[in-house]
Amino acid sequence: MSGRVFAERDSTHGVPVIMINQAFARKYFPDENPVGKRIRFDEGMSWTQWEEIVGVAGDVKEYGLEHPVGDEVYGVLRNGFVNRLIVRTTLDPTVMAQAIRADELEERLSEMLRAQSEATGRVDAMGQALAGRQADMARAVNERLDSVTHRVGQSMEQTTRNTMDSLRVLHERLGIIDNAHKNLTDLTSQVTTLRDVLANKQSRGAFGQARMEAIVQDGMPKGS
Repeated sequence: MSGRVFAERDSTHGVPVIMINQAFARKYFPDENPVGKRIRFDEGMSWTQWEEIVGVAGDVKEYGLEHPVGDEVYGVLRNGFVNRLIVRTTLDPTVMAQAIRADELEERLSEMLRAQSEATGRVDAMGQALAGRQADMARAVNERLDSVTHRVGQSMEQTTRNTMDSLRVLHERLGIIDNAHKNLTDLTSQVTTLRDVLANKQSRGAFGQARMEAIVQDGMPKGS
């Protein structure tokens, strides 16, 4: 084996690290030391992160002595892709497996609770931001409505004023028409009377005499 084994710091911070077996090293790094190299398991996804090789472990025939050793990659639990856990212990393997499962379950539960807390915080922040935006929108809508209402009120007031002015002018014109009609009626009555007078000879003579006296009277000095 070369390089180092996993340390406690590998599961808490720093660049994700892995260990490979000798078969993996012989296949992919035949003429060089793989320790310090970085690999990535993209599986068709470009967002997967790079993993640094920190050690090379011996080959293990986990599927039986009759089967060849395959390429193996070992990683800490936080890396997420590990689906098998290999532990060396002097205790009863069953007891150790139960303890490991309990620790793993507790860790996953803790991560779930932490993720839930973070999600709750994000939801609260989004709710506050949304409430603020709704308040701003409501204020903007109210201001717009007040402005529109004010403009409509001014327009209606101006329209009413214009209508009253038009009605006043119309009333004055109707009064002028009434006076003209009255004057026309009086003139028609006078024309009719004059026609009647002119049609009667006796009345026409009296009318002519009266008009002549009025003309003479108007032409003579006063007091004569």
